[in-house]
Amino acid sequence: MVVCRRSTAVRGLLVSVLAASFLGSLTGAKANDSSAAMAAGGLELTRNDQVRMVSEVLRIAPRLVEVNYVFENTGRTDVTTLVAFPLPELSQTVWYYSPLNIPFEKDHNFVGFQVWVDGREIRPDIEMRAFAEDREITGELKRIGVDLLYPNLQRPDVVEALRRLNLLVDDGADGKSSTSEPVAAWSVRVSFHWSQAFPAGRQIAVRHRYRPVYGNVYWPAERKKKGDQQLGGQWCFDQSYNVVELKLFDRQYEAAVAQPNRDTSDYRVWYDNVQYVLKTGANWRGPIGRFELQIDKGGAELVSTCPVPGLHLQRAPYGFSAVANDYTPTSDLDILFVSGRHLGKPDGTDAK
Repeated sequence: MVVCRRSTAVRGLLVSVLAASFLGSLTGAKANDSSAAMAAGGLELTRNDQVRMVSEVLRIAPRLVEVNYVFENTGRTDVTTLVAFPLPELSQTVWYYSPLNIPFEKDHNFVGFQVWVDGREIRPDIEMRAFAEDREITGELKRIGVDLLYPNLQRPDVVEALRRLNLLVDDGADGKSSTSEPVAAWSVRVSFHWSQAFPAGRQIAVRHRYRPVYGNVYWPAERKKKGDQQLGGQWCFDQSYNVVELKLFDRQYEAAVAQPNRDTSDYRVWYDNVQYVLKTGANWRGPIGRFELQIDKGGAELVSTCPVPGLHLQRAPYGFSAVANDYTPTSDLDILFVSGRHLGKPDGTDAK
């Protein structure tokens, strides 16, 4: 396992097409498959002067993100406020043209978000809003009976209604489209939220978990040379990373050659990208009293990420960890997991 480093902050809170990033940052080889990632994060609330985050333990694995918090109301009066877990804006066109690894498709809770307060699971509300070029269109879509997240574009009446509202792209109506299928031309903002009471002088434990919308790409087993690799880039590759990556490709290639009658897809090298918005931890009163980051390799053989200001990653039995006191996050996380085998479906059901 290798953690690579750089001095600049990573980017977060984005929905990006990862094919170009993978092609530019990994090697010059042509990818067989690629997709986009979506950087979700932690809990947010309307800022107040009483509730502070005593501790946070953030664990990120290729197919699961888990966070344990302890909050404390430092004031003399009880506080009841809205706590939210917002997801980044999900573009329908990005989803169509660069298929995302969605854990639970056809479900409005498509990341399987769950939350517990003092050990008791609660069911948060889900808010969905749709926007087209920064104009909210939630009401318009609801009036014509269109699901914001999963529009039924197989129905001619739905397509015609959306076309009149100019909410489709590449629907073939002009005869010049690159595809005959209609594509929704809006983005959806999803937020899970609930009303939380923080009694004066008491600590509250909150735990939540979800399945990340990750990006991945794979390369067939082949011989690689040092000249094929790069330093730096999105995941801050260094010399030690490149040495281990070369050994992984050599191992996969030799295994494929030794089994000429076997499907060579068994010997790919997989790259899985998980992003996390860490800066939401700065929304509470003061710094985080004790912050712990755990990067669980989840069966991967290499882990690469750029340095996180204020944190020093060290090896742990499950991967890597870092601990900091009085911590104020100022950047986000972008982690690459590299493996000689597929790490499981987006919902984690076949994770090994």
